[in-house]
Amino acid sequence: MKTETPEIRHERDHAEPSGSHSIDAQTPTGDRIPRAAWLALYLTSAGQAMAILQSSVLNIAFPSIEASFSDTPRSTLAWAITGYGIASAALLLLAGRLADIYGRRRIFMVGIVSFSVASLGCGLAPSPEWLIGARLVQAIGGSFMVPTSLSLMLPIFPASRRALAVGIWGAIGAIAGAAGPPLGAAIIELADWRWVFFVNVPIGLVIVLLGRVVLPEMKGERSDVRIDLVGIPVGTAGVALLTLGLLQGSSWGWLDWRVVACFVATPLLIAALVRRSATHPEPLLDLSLFAHRRFNVASAAVLTFNLGVSAAWFSAPVYFQTVWGWSALEAGLGVIPSPIALLVLSRWAGGIADRGHMRLGIIGGMSAAAVALLGIGLSLTEDPNYWTAYFPFAVLYGAGLAFAWSMLTGAALVGIDERLYGAANGASLTARTVGSALGVAMVIAVAGGVGDVGHGDWRPVWFAIAATFTLSAVGFGVLYPRRSSAPVRSG
Repeated sequence: MKTETPEIRHERDHAEPSGSHSIDAQTPTGDRIPRAAWLALYLTSAGQAMAILQSSVLNIAFPSIEASFSDTPRSTLAWAITGYGIASAALLLLAGRLADIYGRRRIFMVGIVSFSVASLGCGLAPSPEWLIGARLVQAIGGSFMVPTSLSLMLPIFPASRRALAVGIWGAIGAIAGAAGPPLGAAIIELADWRWVFFVNVPIGLVIVLLGRVVLPEMKGERSDVRIDLVGIPVGTAGVALLTLGLLQGSSWGWLDWRVVACFVATPLLIAALVRRSATHPEPLLDLSLFAHRRFNVASAAVLTFNLGVSAAWFSAPVYFQTVWGWSALEAGLGVIPSPIALLVLSRWAGGIADRGHMRLGIIGGMSAAAVALLGIGLSLTEDPNYWTAYFPFAVLYGAGLAFAWSMLTGAALVGIDERLYGAANGASLTARTVGSALGVAMVIAVAGGVGDVGHGDWRPVWFAIAATFTLSAVGFGVLYPRRSSAPVRSG
């Protein structure tokens, strides 16, 4: 007989009748996973994977794009990367809230169509301005896909198997982030940078056609009250300015007035958003989420842990190219052991979470990641010693991600009312995106740049990433409750 986790048992015992959730698809009972649930998982995971890939693949494609538009300054072209990151982060909260109110499948489909059409526009771009504009539209589509992808498929799974679903969903996202550099390098090597975008079009078409049949529509309780037209621009601007300051700090200078203005304006706008959300009937940010300690602790861990993850994914291929002199393709292939380990172990990790060991799995995964990065920092030498100094620790790092990265989202959703899945996932993903921007900024700050630094300059980077993982493990282990809490209800 399958053992229920304390979290799942509490969710079951405190669940409201299905009709009170206003969800069209009934939440299944028992342990059997319906075929429709697996199809929904793979379709929605493919959508989020597309968006995550596009956030990392352009780092490899950028030199080729720069060669195609040689008359355009690098600082201008860089907005194809920076603009995507800013727009994606800024709209995640809005996307999650709209999905809960107006329908998760509807918002997910809008995101897929927008992303696919924008990808075609990126591939056909005749000018830098066209490319940057298309990337912004692509980012909007991506921000609509990712938070809705989890909240759309999760209610279809039996409550006792949702940790497995979240684990697989998270693992696919992590693999997509790690696969960006090698996949981008392979596409550019075999074809052209434009195909980095063209490949999204047929995938998006398949998701749209199958999604209309497979994915059920579901939403929270529709309200006649209009959404907060003041809080939305205030909150969006706050997240956008924070992300802009983090992404541009290294190039503009951390004491540049524009960066300082971003960091001064951000807390003011966020404070205004919180005050507005406390009084508006349909706020952008549902403050009832923050009454839930599990959500708070897990979201903070998402931010800090993804700071390290982003820094690690960014650092390894750059180190291979700048210190060891590898080509972009060689560097991309060099990081593959981690995503392979993640893929192999992800389903097992989800099963462990289903058996009630989510908290222990996350702490263990974070600790494994810390040991792996410490080992890399101690073992790498200026002369290539990949198989002895990087490969074994990369496998350990991938194993750590299989547990920590994929389970953290599930840890944030434990006890959350199904009507708030979109809003909760949007807030958690915003923390993840901000953490990712912080990770790149940390690497550049610690290494003193990334273009011409030597082996000795990289060692503090590996140690800093290991320290970040260690702090995440300790903080999560101390603060995340062992006992379950009551589900957070909307309204």
